[in-house]
Amino acid sequence: MFRHIVVGVDGSALATAAVEWAAADAQRRGLDLRIVHVREQWPYAADGTKYSAAVLQAAADRALDLTRDVQVTMELVPGNVIDTLIGESASADSVVLGSRGSAGSPGWSSARWAWASPGTPPVRS
Repeated sequence: MFRHIVVGVDGSALATAAVEWAAADAQRRGLDLRIVHVREQWPYAADGTKYSAAVLQAAADRALDLTRDVQVTMELVPGNVIDTLIGESASADSVVLGSRGSAGSPGWSSARWAWASPGTPPVRS
Protein backbone atom coordinates (compact mmCIF):
# COMPACT_ATOMS: atom_id res chain seq x y z
CA MET A 1 0.00 0.00 0.00
CA PHE A 2 1.27 3.46 -0.90
CA ARG A 3 1.93 5.67 2.10
CA HIS A 4 2.36 9.15 0.62
CA ILE A 5 0.65 11.83 -1.41
CA VAL A 6 2.57 13.70 -4.11
CA VAL A 7 1.81 17.37 -4.69
CA GLY A 8 3.28 19.21 -7.66
CA VAL A 9 4.17 22.86 -7.10
CA ASP A 10 5.20 25.70 -9.39
CA GLY A 11 4.99 28.77 -7.17
CA SER A 12 1.47 29.79 -8.21
CA ALA A 13 -1.41 30.55 -5.86
CA LEU A 14 -3.24 27.49 -7.18
CA ALA A 15 -0.24 25.31 -6.36
CA THR A 16 -0.36 26.69 -2.82
CA ALA A 17 -4.03 25.71 -2.66
CA ALA A 18 -3.02 22.23 -3.86
CA VAL A 19 -0.42 22.01 -1.06
CA GLU A 20 -3.05 23.04 1.48
CA TRP A 21 -5.50 20.41 0.23
CA ALA A 22 -2.83 17.69 0.04
CA ALA A 23 -1.54 18.52 3.53
CA ALA A 24 -5.05 18.31 5.01
CA ASP A 25 -5.68 15.04 3.18
CA ALA A 26 -2.36 13.59 4.38
CA GLN A 27 -3.18 14.64 7.95
CA ARG A 28 -6.67 13.15 7.77
CA ARG A 29 -5.51 9.86 6.26
CA GLY A 30 -2.22 9.42 8.14
CA LEU A 31 -0.05 9.65 5.03
CA ASP A 32 3.27 11.36 4.31
CA LEU A 33 3.46 14.29 1.91
CA ARG A 34 5.99 14.54 -0.92
CA ILE A 35 6.28 17.98 -2.54
CA VAL A 36 7.78 17.99 -6.03
CA HIS A 37 8.84 20.89 -8.23
CA VAL A 38 9.71 19.86 -11.79
CA ARG A 39 12.09 22.16 -13.62
CA GLU A 40 12.09 21.65 -17.35
CA GLN A 41 15.44 22.09 -19.03
CA TRP A 42 15.44 24.85 -21.64
CA PRO A 43 18.58 25.50 -23.69
CA TYR A 44 18.54 29.31 -23.26
CA ALA A 45 16.86 29.68 -19.86
CA ALA A 46 18.66 31.10 -16.86
CA ASP A 47 19.43 28.71 -14.04
CA GLY A 48 16.30 28.62 -11.88
CA THR A 49 17.75 26.65 -8.98
CA LYS A 50 17.30 29.44 -6.41
CA TYR A 51 13.74 30.09 -7.55
CA SER A 52 12.94 26.37 -7.49
CA ALA A 53 14.41 25.95 -4.00
CA ALA A 54 12.32 28.90 -2.78
CA VAL A 55 9.16 27.40 -4.32
CA LEU A 56 9.79 24.09 -2.58
CA GLN A 57 10.63 25.67 0.77
CA ALA A 58 7.53 27.89 0.72
CA ALA A 59 5.35 24.88 -0.07
CA ALA A 60 6.93 22.76 2.67
CA ASP A 61 6.59 25.59 5.19
CA ARG A 62 2.90 25.95 4.34
CA ALA A 63 2.29 22.21 4.65
CA LEU A 64 4.09 22.08 8.01
CA ASP A 65 2.08 25.07 9.27
CA LEU A 66 -1.14 23.18 8.56
CA THR A 67 -0.26 19.73 9.86
CA ARG A 68 1.09 17.80 12.77
CA ASP A 69 2.63 14.35 12.59
CA VAL A 70 2.86 14.46 8.78
CA GLN A 71 6.29 13.75 7.34
CA VAL A 72 6.92 16.33 4.62
CA THR A 73 9.67 15.81 2.05
CA MET A 74 10.49 17.89 -0.99
CA GLU A 75 12.47 17.40 -4.16
CA LEU A 76 13.54 19.44 -7.15
CA VAL A 77 13.39 17.19 -10.20
CA PRO A 78 14.76 18.21 -13.60
CA GLY A 79 12.82 16.91 -16.56
CA ASN A 80 9.52 16.96 -18.35
CA VAL A 81 6.60 17.90 -16.07
CA ILE A 82 4.16 15.29 -17.36
CA ASP A 83 6.63 12.40 -17.52
CA THR A 84 8.06 13.23 -14.10
CA LEU A 85 4.69 13.48 -12.38
CA ILE A 86 3.50 10.24 -13.94
CA GLY A 87 6.73 8.64 -12.71
CA GLU A 88 6.15 10.07 -9.23
CA SER A 89 2.65 8.62 -9.24
CA ALA A 90 3.96 5.05 -9.47
CA SER A 91 4.66 4.99 -5.74
CA ALA A 92 2.00 7.48 -4.59
CA ASP A 93 -1.41 7.05 -3.06
CA SER A 94 -2.59 10.08 -5.04
CA VAL A 95 -1.25 13.13 -6.86
CA VAL A 96 -2.50 16.66 -6.21
CA LEU A 97 -2.03 19.49 -8.72
CA GLY A 98 -3.27 23.04 -9.13
CA SER A 99 -5.63 23.63 -12.02
CA ARG A 100 -3.32 26.02 -13.90
CA GLY A 101 0.39 26.63 -13.97
CA SER A 102 2.28 29.70 -12.86
CA ALA A 103 1.58 32.91 -14.79
CA GLY A 104 -1.70 31.38 -15.92
CA SER A 105 -0.06 28.81 -18.16
CA PRO A 106 -1.92 25.51 -18.39
CA GLY A 107 1.13 23.42 -17.45
CA TRP A 108 -0.36 21.47 -14.54
CA SER A 109 -3.70 21.40 -16.31
CA SER A 110 -2.10 19.65 -19.28
CA ALA A 111 -0.46 17.23 -16.86
CA ARG A 112 -3.92 16.28 -15.61
CA TRP A 113 -5.07 15.49 -19.14
CA ALA A 114 -2.04 13.25 -19.68
CA TRP A 115 -3.18 11.12 -16.76
CA ALA A 116 -5.12 8.73 -18.93
CA SER A 117 -2.71 5.84 -18.34
CA PRO A 118 -4.21 2.83 -16.66
CA GLY A 119 -2.72 2.10 -13.26
CA THR A 120 -1.96 5.68 -12.25
CA PRO A 121 -3.42 6.86 -8.95
CA PRO A 122 -6.12 9.52 -8.79
CA VAL A 123 -5.13 13.07 -9.60
CA ARG A 124 -6.88 15.77 -7.63
CA SER A 125 -6.93 19.38 -8.75
